[in-house]
Parts: sequence; structure tokens; C-alpha cells
Amino acid sequence: MRFPLIFESGCVSDDDVWFSASDFNGLFKMSLKSKKIEYIGEFPNENGLKRRMHYGEALKVGSKIYFLPLESRYMNIYNLKNNTFESYCIAQNSCGLTRGVIYGDYIYMFSTRKSDTYRYNTVNNVFEKVPINNEMSKRGYCHGYYKYKNMIYLIQYKSNILCQLDFDNLKMNYFYLSKNTDEFQIIGGKKELVYVINQKNSMIYTWNIKTENLQPQNIFYPMKLNSWQTDQYIVGNNKMGEKLQILYLDNHNIINTDVFQNENSKEQYIIQFAFEYQSSLYFIFNNALYSIKDGIILLECDYDKELEKIRLDIAQNTDLKESGFDVLDEGKVLNLDCFLKCVLCN
Repeated sequence: MRFPLIFESGCVSDDDVWFSASDFNGLFKMSLKSKKIEYIGEFPNENGLKRRMHYGEALKVGSKIYFLPLESRYMNIYNLKNNTFESYCIAQNSCGLTRGVIYGDYIYMFSTRKSDTYRYNTVNNVFEKVPINNEMSKRGYCHGYYKYKNMIYLIQYKSNILCQLDFDNLKMNYFYLSKNTDEFQIIGGKKELVYVINQKNSMIYTWNIKTENLQPQNIFYPMKLNSWQTDQYIVGNNKMGEKLQILYLDNHNIINTDVFQNENSKEQYIIQFAFEYQSSLYFIFNNALYSIKDGIILLECDYDKELEKIRLDIAQNTDLKESGFDVLDEGKVLNLDCFLKCVLCN
């Protein structure tokens, strides 16, 4: 049985990728030079079996990496300078924050669950709700966004409303992308162009920030909700989760790849992380690290085996009575085999 190490939130720093695991509480470091993975440790104040603590791109400010809290109540931070964890409680319940951007001393954060905007001061560690005019925002925001100068662009969840937040005056402006019931999502941007996809017809459009016009690009990109943007590429999956699609922004070429999964498996995969490193595009897909350069895709590292010992160590060192769960689901970290070994060890 395979127990893949699934990314939930990641950040590139120099020659390393730092990421939080999805199915348990754990911070990892992957060397892009050696392709080796190192388990760093648990985030403090969190249960060892806590799932989906973080989401989206982790953000590096100075020598610290900030992990956006999804199911967590804490802003979890890792200090690269002295190799220590920091943890600050910022909510009574799970925060549900899925995207964040850095502007000045603040990390501005958004959610798919509600329309409120929050920010975290990286100097004094103060977390607060941002007082903006969001009277039109009656729902949360889609995962995608585009930051341009002092603005961030988001789209309300399952709507045709483009939201423009000015960080300097904390004012929100709204634009209707169409007059009907289309549902759009931002997948990226370049300079003054915001790339959006119409979820109903899978066509890509660009919203011009200067002219405030929406133009079709005659590019069909039937992707799932998750997508990642690098400087030159937008990376996502088709709606069936069977193909990887890469949009090259310079010439609007789309690279379609075949299935990366086992032929006998019906499991669908999504992009877990994408970034550029030394003139190549790297992405985590199907629980492995791939690179693409000059149209050639290479498997860089399949790290499934790296989790086996870590998984068992975490399960054996977790006090199931104090885990906080009445029912423990069998998953990638704690399965029946691990449970029985824990019982026998105790």
C-alpha cells in the first residue's frame, strides 16, 4: 500500500522547498539539488494527526515562512535563521483562510467561506479584520487571485463579480464581467492583464486593468479549481483530474500532458504546488516532483517511500486517548496496521 506525502502549503527558499503535509501535522524540507526530503518536525500547539492545517502558498517574509491557517486556529511560522517554530493563536475556531499576499508589513488573507478580509502584521504579530466596504460581497472568494502593484484582484465564489482591493486606501471596487449567470475564476495575470476562465464554457478571457474591458482569448482550458501561477506559466488540471495543462503566457501556447497516474487507478490528482527554479518549471503532481524544460517533462523525484518511517513514528508517538478525536478515520498516516502497532506498543 502506498502512503504518499501530500503537499498542502509550500514555499521555495533558495535551493529548498518547505512544505506542510496535508494528512498530519508535519513540516518538511525538500532539497532541489539533492532531491532529498527531510522531516523537520511538528508545528506547536497542534495535534499530531491534525489534517489540512494549512492551505495555499506559504509566504516568506524576511527569514520567516508563514503558513496560512485553514483548519488551524494558529498562525504557524518557521524561522529559517534559527530553525525554530513560532505559533500565535488568532481565532477561536478554524480560520478557513485559503489565499494570502504580502503588502508592506502585512499578510492580507482571504477565504472561500466568507467575504471578510484579514491581515496579519509580521512585525508585532497582530491579527485583525480589515475594515473595507464589502457590502456587495455576500460570499467568499475563489482560490485564484492576481496582485498588481497596490491592488489585488479576486472573484466572488460562483459569480461573475471581479473584486479589486486597493491596499493603500482599503477600498473595494466591483466589476461585472458579464451580464448573465456565468461563473468566472482568476487563474493568473501578467502586467495589466488578469486571466480569468469561464467555468461554464472553459474559455479564457483577459480583463484589462487600464481599460476595464474583458476580451476572449479563444483558448479553452477546462481546468479544475486548483491552479498555480509562476512568472511565465499557469499550471492546472482538466476537470476530470486526468490531464495536466500548462499555459505559457508569452505566446498563449497550452501544453497538454497525458495521465500521470497508474492505469489501474481511478484516483484523480490535482496540482499540489508549482514554481520556477533555474529556468525550469517544477510542479508537484501525483505525489512526485516533475520538471519541464523545452517541452520535455522529467520525473525528478518520487518521494512516497520517504513517508513510511515518518508515518509509523508519528502514529506510535501520538497519544490516541488525547488526540481529541472520538473517531479516527483510516488514512495515509494512521491506518489499521499503525493503530494495532500503537496499541501493542502501549
